Amino acid sequence: SHRWLLWALLVVAGGSVAIYWILGEVNDTRGGDTWIASQVIFFGYFTIFTNTMVAVMAGSLLFGREGRLHRFFSNLSVQAAVCSYILFVGVGRWTLLGAPSGDAITGWIGWVPEFGSHAVAPLLGFLWFIIGVPHGTLGWRDSVRWLAYPVAYYAFWLVAGPILDSYPYPFMDFPELGFVGSVTWLGVLAVIALIFAFGFLAIDRVLGRGTPAGATDSR
Repeated sequence: SHRWLLWALLVVAGGSVAIYWILGEVNDTRGGDTWIASQVIFFGYFTIFTNTMVAVMAGSLLFGREGRLHRFFSNLSVQAAVCSYILFVGVGRWTLLGAPSGDAITGWIGWVPEFGSHAVAPLLGFLWFIIGVPHGTLGWRDSVRWLAYPVAYYAFWLVAGPILDSYPYPFMDFPELGFVGSVTWLGVLAVIALIFAFGFLAIDRVLGRGTPAGATDSR
């Protein structure tokens, strides 16, 4: 009954990534010594990778009938986690990184993926969690497990950053921050991610009253 919302997520998140990619190819703005390096840099942005994840989730739920990918995203804990990640993208863009500047946007077409990936997709993802994901199945362990993605992302750039000589965000510029600064930022981001996770867990508990908690669906 909520397939329209999955379609919206697929179009907005996937479309935003596609437009960003085309603009990057046309304007050659990514950096990297090789084409492969430029693709790693592009998909290495948390916004891009997370919106890609959202689009893949929506597509697998819409079209998948079997297979590992469909089973993975059919898990209610996984769906809730992805929704929390994309909401974090939106909140982080407008708070941690600040509102987008017109000087950094490539014409009017550049505003389409900017708002699509940082505003519309996060709102649609949160809406999917509210009305599309059955509630009352999450436990506190789910919230802790959701840290795997942001921690793995940070660890990836600890390794890839020096190799590519590129860092997606100022708070991940490890040579500039130093060890202490990098660890501090990792701790800050982990705490923020936990706050989001526990917030989603609280919402799940409220909306799922009457359903035993902790029995995460693993269809």
